[in-house]
Amino acid sequence: MSDGTKIEWADASWNPIRGCSRASPGCEHCCAERFAARGLPGYAGLTRGGRWTGEVRLDEHTLEQPLRWRRPRRVVVCSMSDLFYERVPDEWIDRVWAMMMRAHHHVYCVLTKRAARMRTWSARLPPAAARHVWLGVTVEDQMRARMRIPDLIATPAAVHWVSAEPLLGPLDLSSYSPGLDWIVVGGETGPRARPCREAWLRGVVWPAKVARVACYLTQMGGYPDRRADPSGWMGYLRVREYPGARV
Repeated sequence: MSDGTKIEWADASWNPIRGCSRASPGCEHCCAERFAARGLPGYAGLTRGGRWTGEVRLDEHTLEQPLRWRRPRRVVVCSMSDLFYERVPDEWIDRVWAMMMRAHHHVYCVLTKRAARMRTWSARLPPAAARHVWLGVTVEDQMRARMRIPDLIATPAAVHWVSAEPLLGPLDLSSYSPGLDWIVVGGETGPRARPCREAWLRGVVWPAKVARVACYLTQMGGYPDRRADPSGWMGYLRVREYPGARV
């Protein structure tokens, strides 16, 4: 992907790894899978019948992209895949991480559904290797929060963050607040978007405010709660906060 991104809280997307597979209910309507199926350059053969095949590739040219960006950016890493996907060799992760260390004038936001592997792989890194890396996990529901957040918090990072997007049900993150720096939350968008309830968003945003955890609400989703006040919820619920990095 080139400089720039449709991810509203970031400045750029960087995709040196291509390909993935579905891991949990949040992947059901994966936009990356959908875009790859449309024949994006470099993604041919990575989907079949509209779904990931499980094949992964390392793009050597894209790998060096952060070095060509001179202005500091907030960069989403592997928005079209998962850096810690089980079929991605350790050697590829090593090379991606090494590039993040070389182009250290950027902030890198890494999001994974494979929190256990992230924790295991990161255990050998010195703390300084994560000074400008924000590590996060997707938690679309309470079960995924229990499965992934403990591994996230145990992994060294400048910022520990959670993406509750797409939010697919009620989610209580209050017990994890002491270990979190940032929460991004929003409903599902795109074709066949599943419902997102205003009460679910409230249940994430307000506890975050009480705990003083930065929160960024993206949108209610493509299938809004018809019981919500369409003219009012934006005004009292919308927040766009960023974390302060911890060293």
